[in-house]
Amino acid sequence: NNEGFTQMMFLDPTGFDQQHYVFSYVRREFLGSVRTWVFDVHPKVSGNGRFTGRIWIEDQDGNVVRFNGSYTESASEDNTKEYFHFDSWRINMQPDLWLPVAIYVEESQRVEGNKTVGLRAQTHFWGYSLTLPTRDSENVSVQVEGAVDQSADSQDMTPLQATRAWVSQA
Repeated sequence: NNEGFTQMMFLDPTGFDQQHYVFSYVRREFLGSVRTWVFDVHPKVSGNGRFTGRIWIEDQDGNVVRFNGSYTESASEDNTKEYFHFDSWRINMQPDLWLPVAIYVEESQRVEGNKTVGLRAQTHFWGYSLTLPTRDSENVSVQVEGAVDQSADSQDMTPLQATRAWVSQA
C-alpha cells in the first residue's frame, strides 16, 4: 500500500490543523539539541484514516520533528487497509526545511487468521543534495588555503552506532 507508506513520511496533508484535530500539550523535551513541544493528537472525527498519536514540534519555527502513532481505521472502508504503528523522524536539511530521515515500524500483537504475528521494519532516507541559492552565485568563488583535514578526530558516531542509538530512543 503506497499511500500507507507515504502517510508514515508526512502527516495528514489534507487537514492537519485545529479544525480537524485535538492537540493536548504534554511537555517540553529535547530531541538531541532541538528544543521541542510535545503534543498528543487525535482526530475530532474518528474512523476516517486520520493520524492519532504524539508529535514533537521544534519551538523555533513550529516545524514537526517527529511523530509517533498510527492512523485510524475508516468505518466506510472494507477493512483491507491496514495501518501500522510507526515512529517517523525528520532532519533539518536547511533553514525551514525538515525532511523525513527515518521511519521505524513495529507491530507485536498483529492477528492474521488464527496466528499472532510480529513485524519490525526500518526505513532510512538519505542522499538529499540540497543547496541554498546564493545571491549572484555564478560570480562567487571560494578558496580555502591552509586547511587541514581533521575528520579522523571527529566525535561523530558510525552509521551503525547512530542506528543503534536511534532504535534505542525509539
